[in-house]
Amino acid sequence: MRNFIAAHKIAVIATVTGNALPEAAVIGIGVTKDLEIICSSFITSRKYKNLKANPSVALVIGWDKGKTVQYEGVAEEFDVDSAEEDPIRTILAGAPSVGKYINREHKVFYRIKPKWIRYSDLSIEPWDRFEIKF
Repeated sequence: MRNFIAAHKIAVIATVTGNALPEAAVIGIGVTKDLEIICSSFITSRKYKNLKANPSVALVIGWDKGKTVQYEGVAEEFDVDSAEEDPIRTILAGAPSVGKYINREHKVFYRIKPKWIRYSDLSIEPWDRFEIKF
């Protein structure tokens, strides 16, 4: 599961507005050894406002050749400048679309902790699927 997620540098993230309306965006991602997703945004974005009100998210990762991961979790904001732990720095370096935010104004970084993940391979019959609940 981790290798599949790590092979992808972008995902679609869904958040919810204060009026309970869905919003989706394409984001750059990295993944930790514990299957946490690292991503970034700006404090001027819609998702930032949504995540402040409701940190629950859903992501879709991958879609080539019928292989995908559905991921549900909770986003926690963290300060990248105090993230001196090597794994986070390595993840940011390996995900250029995330790491490019490091020196930008109005940046915000998130660590998404998984609650439920499903891997699906729809390219074979019968479909291959498995889930992890946290």
